[in-house]
Amino acid sequence: MQPHPPEATAAAPTPEDMLRVWRADRCVQDSSAALYRQWIRRFRAYAAERGLEERTELTRDGAARFIGWYAQHRHLDPRRLGTARTALYALSRVHQVMGFSPPVWEAAQPAPPPASALLRDYAEHLARHRGNPPATIHKKLAHAAKLSAHLAGRGKTWGTMALTDIDEFLVRCAQRYARATVADLACTVRCLVRFLLATGRISTDLAEAVVAPVQPRFGRPRPALPWVDVLRLLRAVDTATAPGISSSG
Repeated sequence: MQPHPPEATAAAPTPEDMLRVWRADRCVQDSSAALYRQWIRRFRAYAAERGLEERTELTRDGAARFIGWYAQHRHLDPRRLGTARTALYALSRVHQVMGFSPPVWEAAQPAPPPASALLRDYAEHLARHRGNPPATIHKKLAHAAKLSAHLAGRGKTWGTMALTDIDEFLVRCAQRYARATVADLACTVRCLVRFLLATGRISTDLAEAVVAPVQPRFGRPRPALPWVDVLRLLRAVDTATAPGISSSG
């Protein structure tokens, strides 16, 4: 049997490939997957008509061009076609998992400066004393801003914050986010509370009492080989021999 060249496979992941990746990620329900595949078929027809390469068009700008074309063609409001953008982003994820190296979906934007003097001091602390990279600092500042907004909604400040306020915040987060995300938020809260204590902004050490959800040992699927590596292994089997025929079957 003549194997398919890797380029042909890389150009067009199959619907089965899409479902396999989305189910492994646990980020796309089957009902949404059916809608995404409809948009992907329309996108592929659009790309083929214009001689565009699927992989290189899987960016936010490429999705905007497709949505603009489709909206004009169908006399629709492009602002109502957000599902198309989400579908193409999900297709980009499939290309990434299969090892086809799609372009970055959206160029990174410079992070805005922290909104308060306290968060500016915290950002400097994370960089200077903990050696955190900019991406981690940006994430932790976003987490701290969520907790700050939660406190403000209850008439609290950092100085009057109690452990019950932190518990309520994490419980609310658990109702909206995945377990791993809540655990990450709790880690940020502990780090922030230690910083507030060390800088004299609070007088009670709350860090050790911050409870995060426990991650099950096998809560995440084990990592699998990229699809291109699986194909490479299959092609390496010598099907001219009896052991090779047995292993390839």
